[in-house]
Amino acid sequence: MSKNMFCFQCEQTAGCAGCTGKMGVCGKSADVAGIQDRLTGALIGLGHAAKGNEGKLTDETHRLVI
Repeated sequence: MSKNMFCFQCEQTAGCAGCTGKMGVCGKSADVAGIQDRLTGALIGLGHAAKGNEGKLTDETHRLVI
């Protein structure tokens, strides 16, 4: 991953503008910020896939996701 970041994941940034550079105000590295962005994107995709299928999801599916 790139060692420069743009992170807007928390409220700790000055002026709510996001962090750039090698590390955020919170101490998060660029790698961690990128991984969290990808995880968030995957969870949003999972939510879209499950939407409208609430009655069709099994207990096994719920255990797998959680």
